[in-house]
Amino acid sequence: EVQNKIDPYNFSTSALDIKFAKDGSLTIKCADRVLFSDILKPVCCFDDGDTWAFNIDGYSEKREDFDFCGLSAIESGEIRTVIKAMYKFNDSILKLYYTFYENEKYFDVKYIVNWNEKHYVLKLETKTESDRHLAGAPYASVTREGTKADVPMSAWVSSGNVSFICDSIFAYNM
Repeated sequence: EVQNKIDPYNFSTSALDIKFAKDGSLTIKCADRVLFSDILKPVCCFDDGDTWAFNIDGYSEKREDFDFCGLSAIESGEIRTVIKAMYKFNDSILKLYYTFYENEKYFDVKYIVNWNEKHYVLKLETKTESDRHLAGAPYASVTREGTKADVPMSAWVSSGNVSFICDSIFAYNM
């Protein structure tokens, strides 16, 4: 881990101002305009579904919050900064690795999860401007309205101010 180079809770690139709150929530600004707030916030809901969970109408209310265990700077250099956020929920651990690039208005997030909860689903919530969105489908895209139930997705989903390009997520709800 990088020691004493940056404050992982509050730092800037040439393109973005990044601020993590003490509870792990994230706000990103560009030229004093908030681009994102509460992005990829981990939540847990009771899951009545089977293995694939496409046979339910939605999830129950959120269960108790994840415990935020803190942030650490993994890498801080001229080209990029990598911040690790750790969360705990009962017997499960979630690690989010945020990579911010010095001259870019986008960032990457990778996650590692050790999920040991029976009949609970882990969701990474993000506030969006609208429930109307465009989602990737094999050899196409589809415009959808919001839904409480999970729907299948291909490699990406986009809504207003935020787009996700995914390599290991197969479903989402809006």
